[in-house]
Amino acid sequence: MKIILSLQEFEHLKKAEIEISPDIEYSEDEALEILEKVQDIEAMYSNYPDNDKNAYALSDIYAAIADKIYKMIPED
Repeated sequence: MKIILSLQEFEHLKKAEIEISPDIEYSEDEALEILEKVQDIEAMYSNYPDNDKNAYALSDIYAAIADKIYKMIPED
């Protein structure tokens, strides 16, 4: 499966050192590994203090990316 995201979403992943390509066919296991990495980044930002608005925004961004990837993974 190919992971289809916006250019901005790919840039956010790159900043988080999650390198993926829209041109690569990923197996279900690889996609699940990528999803787990994105969820870990989202969780990290969600644990920042409540007054850190930048971390809160980044948490939302990574949560949205994780949701998109999750919806792309085929159900068995």
